[in-house]
Amino acid sequence: MPVRAIGPTGAPEQVGRRRTRTTEAIVVRVVDYREADRIVGLFTAQQGRVSALARGARKSSKRFAGLGALARGSAELADGAGELASLEGFEATWDPAALVEEVAHLALASYGVELAYELAPPRQPEPEVFRAVTAYLDRLAAGSPSSALPRWLELRVFDALGHAPVLDRCVRCGRAADDGALQSFDVAGGGVVCGACRQGSLPRLPGASRIALLELRGTSTPQLLAPLPAGANAPAREAMLALGRHLLGKTLKSVELLLGLREAKRS
Repeated sequence: MPVRAIGPTGAPEQVGRRRTRTTEAIVVRVVDYREADRIVGLFTAQQGRVSALARGARKSSKRFAGLGALARGSAELADGAGELASLEGFEATWDPAALVEEVAHLALASYGVELAYELAPPRQPEPEVFRAVTAYLDRLAAGSPSSALPRWLELRVFDALGHAPVLDRCVRCGRAADDGALQSFDVAGGGVVCGACRQGSLPRLPGASRIALLELRGTSTPQLLAPLPAGANAPAREAMLALGRHLLGKTLKSVELLLGLREAKRS
């Protein structure tokens, strides 16, 4: 059996000839592979987005304790073959069980981690995004989150990864946002379009929604969030979801779930 040297979190360790690194990680998805293995999507504190092969994970609950979607814990990663890293072990330190009790919270949690995972470049640390996602999950698990919470996370992710939407001026003419009746949001242009520059059928972004997004951008922690003003959330939500679809070139599965829950609530 290979001998594993115990090192501090994040420090390289030896497993036989294989060097491993321990990092805090959020499990985004788990897919069964072959008879005993699993392929795991992780969003990690030190390596960013990682896809890894967990050999024997379907038969070893000791080495992969609590390995499941939305779990957060300590992951031992080593270089693997091709694009896949090798997940040598995982120990959950945060249980998403509190989210399971409320399907809407579970769907929002899935959306948050999926958005960060899909937008982040592979194997590149994104500590600001990781901190935002963990704070978002903690707030969801605490119950009764503000309607502003997903908008807060979207802005943190977009801003940190270089996709910050322009919210203070028109992206076409450069003038200050006018907050008029025709003010809109252009995903291709990356921000607000004033009424004078609006063309076609761009979705409207009223002044209350734009201002709410700007205020959320300046809020450091989700514990400080207050509900968005009446009528402000829906246009802000549609703008941020549209920007995410544009950047990814697809609709996330978690977004489809959220939209389905919204329709079911209306009927």
